[in-house]
Amino acid sequence: MNTLAAKTGDQAGQKETKTVNLSHGLTKGRLLVIDDDVGMRSLLNDVLCTSGYTVTSFSDAIGALKIVTANDQNIDAIICDLNMPRISGFDFLDMLQRMKSKIPLILITAFGTKKTEQEAQKKGAFGYLSKPFQLSEISELIQKAVNPL
Repeated sequence: MNTLAAKTGDQAGQKETKTVNLSHGLTKGRLLVIDDDVGMRSLLNDVLCTSGYTVTSFSDAIGALKIVTANDQNIDAIICDLNMPRISGFDFLDMLQRMKSKIPLILITAFGTKKTEQEAQKKGAFGYLSKPFQLSEISELIQKAVNPL
């Protein structure tokens, strides 16, 4: 059983892009990862890139918001930490909705409660996971977000 968890920190505003070349340049989808924890962000990048996704990651939602504003149609899903400095995951979700963005947002948190899970559902998040979570859980949610039935 693979569990995804990490604990470290880094500086605000850092952006990373990572891709794994697949045959014929195909990718499963384009994802944004937003997490102020550099260890979790790096782990998600590695796992998702190895799974065939193109991943751009940010240490805060401000940089990600610029990408979403400029490239809304080129992003298939967003994975966002709930508790971050400056802009929380809920605030980011509200901003996406005001922009009328249709990009599915998966919220992740190390401080999950039933109340925050219900609030995430009520606010329209595509998914919600408490850390540590299983690799299969995040993979399944992302697959459903990128390839809805």
